[in-house]
Amino acid sequence: MPKYNFKFGDLIENHYASEDNPRRIGIFVKKDSNGHFEMTDGKGKFWLSAADNDKLVKIGNVIPDTPPVPTIKPKEGDSK
Repeated sequence: MPKYNFKFGDLIENHYASEDNPRRIGIFVKKDSNGHFEMTDGKGKFWLSAADNDKLVKIGNVIPDTPPVPTIKPKEGDSK
């Protein structure tokens, strides 16, 4: 059984699915209590992929690696 370390937001390609299958590429959400991977298309559809599928490949991530820019609050009395 392969060991995956997918994280939330990882873009996963399922090589068992055909090229025209809308579930070939999905976004990893979480591993459920039964050991399945919950996936989404990012548009509201969710499905499960078997964790023992040895054809799942991480191809990217939908969450940027760069941290957000901190917001600087203006000082009181600053009228800019």
